Amino acid sequence: MSSFPEDPESRPDKPAQSDQPVEDSQEPESRQLTGNGGDNGDQGEGPQQNATSDQDKGPGIAVFNSFSVWYVLGLTILTQGLYFMYWHWHRSKKLNEALPANPISSMFINNVVAAYIVYIGLVIYASVYFPEALQVPEGATVESLADQPLPGVWVAVQIFGNIVLILTAIWSFKIRNRLNQLLNVEKGHPLWSGPILAVLFQAFYLQWKINKALETETDQLVRRF
Repeated sequence: MSSFPEDPESRPDKPAQSDQPVEDSQEPESRQLTGNGGDNGDQGEGPQQNATSDQDKGPGIAVFNSFSVWYVLGLTILTQGLYFMYWHWHRSKKLNEALPANPISSMFINNVVAAYIVYIGLVIYASVYFPEALQVPEGATVESLADQPLPGVWVAVQIFGNIVLILTAIWSFKIRNRLNQLLNVEKGHPLWSGPILAVLFQAFYLQWKINKALETETDQLVRRF
């Protein structure tokens, strides 16, 4: 018997029929993977963004340790102002580490420390070689003391003493600005440091503000957990 060649168009498209179930079976899987990927992506981006924002915020006030203001005052008196300068230097170092984009100039810090060292050196030198300038003779009056000329070294002591006072006031003001920036607070906030009090009371006022900020952060963590 003779057989006619089959018409290709009349033959059933078996590959198409076999491919269709495969596509149908794979389509839900692909959709499922896409859906899971989208969910995982949304869930993953949230913590990642939070972690990034936390990194941008930095350690915050945690760069400092709580320290009694009375200790600052007592150590300042016992060390004749040496700890007072150390306090400014140490807090500036911590702030510069936490705020590298807006640090306190190291040149300014070195100039203040150098002025203080010169001042202490002049005080020691004048006290050893010109002690009579500190002695008040018997029967002396305010007018007679005012007319009595001071040795040049004691004049230098007064000049450098005033320079150190002005520079430390400026230094405290700079620390105050960075502290407000670190806490991200503005005027009216309880943790905001005022400029006048920062200049007048300097390390004592700023340490008190740091302690208050640490207490506030601790209270927030306790309430959270």
